[in-house]
Amino acid sequence: MIHRILTSAFYAIFAIAAMAQSEATDSIKTQEINEVIVQADRMYMTVNKVSYSPTKQQRNASANGTMLLQQLAIPQLTVDALAGTVTMNTGEPIAFFIDGVPATENDVADMNTRDVIRVEILDYPTDPKFRNSAHVVNYIMQKYEYGGYTKLNTTEMFLSCFSSYNTLNCKMVYKKMTFDARAYCQYTNSTHNGTNEIQLFRLPGYEDVAPNGIFRTSIWDNSKYIFNRPNASFRALYQGNSTQFSCTLNWSYEGNRADRSSGTLQYTPNLFDADRWRTNCPSRKNNVSWANEFFQELPNDWALSASFQLSFDNINQTQVISESDITIRNLNAKEDIWGTESEIDISKSFNDKHDVSVECTAVTYESCIDYMGSTLNKNTTSQLLIAPGIAYTFSPSDKLYSRLGMYATYYRSKTSDVEESKFYPTVNFNINWMPTRGHRLGALFYYS
Repeated sequence: MIHRILTSAFYAIFAIAAMAQSEATDSIKTQEINEVIVQADRMYMTVNKVSYSPTKQQRNASANGTMLLQQLAIPQLTVDALAGTVTMNTGEPIAFFIDGVPATENDVADMNTRDVIRVEILDYPTDPKFRNSAHVVNYIMQKYEYGGYTKLNTTEMFLSCFSSYNTLNCKMVYKKMTFDARAYCQYTNSTHNGTNEIQLFRLPGYEDVAPNGIFRTSIWDNSKYIFNRPNASFRALYQGNSTQFSCTLNWSYEGNRADRSSGTLQYTPNLFDADRWRTNCPSRKNNVSWANEFFQELPNDWALSASFQLSFDNINQTQVISESDITIRNLNAKEDIWGTESEIDISKSFNDKHDVSVECTAVTYESCIDYMGSTLNKNTTSQLLIAPGIAYTFSPSDKLYSRLGMYATYYRSKTSDVEESKFYPTVNFNINWMPTRGHRLGALFYYS
């Protein structure tokens, strides 16, 4: 009996405590707050960088990175989406990067624009991963742990000729590795490839019969032009927290299977027995290249970047020109070209205000041309270019930025037994000032 009373008392105390807790909870006062709206600008500007965030509509309406730049209507850039070219509005060239990795025009054309988060326009960036480029367009992309996509672009034209442009690009991402495989083919077939010309010649010994010179009038009336350009490439890219490395293999072919024209011919005064002209200039070119890019962040704000490219070209050209039944020129040229391009850059940052970088570029070129036909000759050419340089950047605040670069270029060229060498210095100074958030003034001084 006592046990039952104690148990009932315990349950009553527990129920009262729970009720008190419930009443305490229900008695908390609530207050309704006004709606808070967070609005972000789609354009953000600093002293040497402008960042744009494209809308979903702009990304979906763009088939490639160049068209996205046109959609953004960036005032610093001149964009020709049809030709696929981008320059500064002053005519200076642009260096493309994707997530801080050097990118080619093909990479920009093949990108999935729906993955673009923002686009950065940088003038003389101090970040060493941009390889001391003067003007940079850097695409910031959505990151994936693994996955990929396949993209097919095709363009067919049926106006004055038939032209076909087809690109197949496959991208696969697995953790820190990215693999790109690309195939491209261009085909053109035209029967409207020719021009009319009127030329004036003054020849020694013809002053009496042609005191006003000899006019040569050629009217085009028939042609055939067939052009093929297939190529394929594969790239493996590693992107770590402080390391970037890429290796690219590329093969390309350009062939003019047919490039012939013909038409009527007239000389005034009529001194030569010719009434027709014909040309036939087929050619083919094979190229194989191997390119490597490396970037490493080092301790104490040091950074190292390097690149190396090796290429080989084999070119065959034929040129046959005739007037009536007389062959004016019958030339066949075979050329082999070897080329290398190397670059290394070491940079150091001091207190986020001072940056110093030392770089050196070396380019070599070797060519051997063998002429056959109506002209027999063998021509060898070698070229060497070495360009060391040093650059200093001073940025005391987020409103002022200045950069001084001093470079020296040595160039040597040798063709057969003729050799030429040049040495010239180059100095450039760039300064940007940002008085307000929406205004920026810049000036560039250049001497060579």
